[in-house]
Amino acid sequence: MTTQPTTAAVTRSLTRAVQVLAAALALGTVALGAVLTAGIAFGALTASVPLVPDVGSAPDLGQDDVYAWVFFDSVQVTHPDPPGLARALKWGGYAAIAVVVLAGCVVAFTLARRLGTGLPFSRFAAGALLALGVLAIAAAFLSPALLLESTAVMVGDLGLRTADAAGLVVYEDTAGPAALLLDRFPSSGVVIRHANWVLAGVGGILVVISFAFRRGAALQADTEGLV
Repeated sequence: MTTQPTTAAVTRSLTRAVQVLAAALALGTVALGAVLTAGIAFGALTASVPLVPDVGSAPDLGQDDVYAWVFFDSVQVTHPDPPGLARALKWGGYAAIAVVVLAGCVVAFTLARRLGTGLPFSRFAAGALLALGVLAIAAAFLSPALLLESTAVMVGDLGLRTADAAGLVVYEDTAGPAALLLDRFPSSGVVIRHANWVLAGVGGILVVISFAFRRGAALQADTEGLV
């Protein structure tokens, strides 16, 4: 006799907890975004950039090269007064992730509210999950691309020496002084190294769940029709 009221009370508690967490995360994201926006707009920009070292300055690791092979390391580059384009690109890279988080908070809040009514499935919920999944997949590739382009603009404005990735086929081919290696996103290798595959995977899962929600909404509508 008490099972149904107890289940309803647990459901209400869980949905309220999800709504509170979603609202708190959204507010935290907005606050953090405001701080990062101010820092990007008025402060110096810093980025870690791969370095192709001078072939003559290879580190001695105490063993023959067959045991340890060094291709390149990375250095931290700081621009005290970067161009506006570099600032805008870096802001866009972080904003892409923030948009996904905020959209996720809205969807979670809405779904939790519908769950509290006992009708979790709807075409709106399915569409929202599908849109969120596609948005997450897009941000997984767009955010790293914007950040890499921001670094390229910053390095170019500083006039630092850069190297062509073709010189990294084998270590002995890296002749001349040390230089920075700028990854550019259209390269397939750069996509694999820099894309946020975890976020892309989450987006793919959300897309699959959206189809399940669409099916659930259809079954829910059929059940209501029978009643």
